[in-house]
Amino acid sequence: MKIYYINRDQSTVRRDWMESQLSQLANDKIHYERISAVEGATLSEAEINAVTEYDKGATRQVI
Repeated sequence: MKIYYINRDQSTVRRDWMESQLSQLANDKIHYERISAVEGATLSEAEINAVTEYDKGATRQVI
C-alpha cells in the first residue's frame, strides 16, 4: 500500500512529524510519498484558470 500526503515546502517541522508517524505506523510495510503543496492565495488568476474549469460568470471569494 502507498500513502500520499500533502505538505508545503516551508512546513519542515510538520513534514518531519508526518514522516515519523508514518514510519512508526507503517513498520516498513507501507510506503509513503510527499506531494509538495502550493499556497493557493499566491496563485495568479491565470494559474488558477489553467488547472480548473472555472465558470467565467461565477464570482470567487478570495480569503
